[in-house]
Amino acid sequence: MSIVPVNTAYRLNAKTGDAVQIGDPADAVFSPKVTLNRWNGECWLRLSFDDSNIEPSQKSVQLTDDKVRWATPLFDFRFYGVDQDDGGLELEIILKQKPLENTFSFAIHSQSLKFCYQPPLNQELDPREYTLLTETEALNERERVLRPVEVVGSYAVYHDSKAGGKYQAGKVFHVFRPRLTDADGKTAWAEFNADVQQTGVLTITLPRNFLETAKYPVVVDPTFGYTSIGASSGGDSGRIDGFHAAPASSGTVDIISAYVYASSGTTNIKCAFVRLQRSGGCRSIYRHDRDEEHRHNGAVEHFQFFSAQARSDGGNTVFYRVF
Repeated sequence: MSIVPVNTAYRLNAKTGDAVQIGDPADAVFSPKVTLNRWNGECWLRLSFDDSNIEPSQKSVQLTDDKVRWATPLFDFRFYGVDQDDGGLELEIILKQKPLENTFSFAIHSQSLKFCYQPPLNQELDPREYTLLTETEALNERERVLRPVEVVGSYAVYHDSKAGGKYQAGKVFHVFRPRLTDADGKTAWAEFNADVQQTGVLTITLPRNFLETAKYPVVVDPTFGYTSIGASSGGDSGRIDGFHAAPASSGTVDIISAYVYASSGTTNIKCAFVRLQRSGGCRSIYRHDRDEEHRHNGAVEHFQFFSAQARSDGGNTVFYRVF
């Protein structure tokens, strides 16, 4: 993915054909911000770093070997394209010496996106249901759930209202957990704040003990990837499983999407909505709206779309999407 200058900014195209903009061509000088677009600008995500406390004479930018490097006396930002999944952007923060603060914050602006924090599995799942439950793995007699270490504490970013067709499961980006690497090759994980959706700020917190003993320079590497596939996975056999949600407004659900594969042989997948009606604080019986069976042979990973018809009257209805 080649990077080309556009006025005071730079541009590259992801594998999806969507534009990634580094800086802002409308600015008089380069500014450390990034804009990722999806579906011809229907959705976009912009991160901006406030550099107003750095003197203009102490900042510079250059494009070398398809990498944009924005340099300051204490740290640099390096931007370049990555090829994983549908492509994406690597934003490296290069610490030239031990920083005075252990956080970097970016203002987040977006259109038609929702940010879903991915906690450790042992904070998300019920320990009573698993014989093994750690940050990255959950296991019982019928199911194994995996969440890679770089996904723990990351963000899955979805379209806020659309899925199916070209939108697949509605996933737009994945913002992976940042890792620190020092000059000796020692590594550690940084942390994101869990409330980006509420605050509009993405903060990277670096572990102080690592910064104290690291050999500089230290590279911090959050990746902003274009992907429509979930970053965590789970296997299941011979039982019904799913999750619940309460829609904020009334409407009709007409499709369920899932990224599926069979590890071997033939796998039957049935998908349905189950509706739990609440009335006066009492729960009524479950009602099965519709299901559709899908028979899958072989291990080819793909999106599968299940037709469904389920009507919600808003917050009084809780849906369980089950497989």
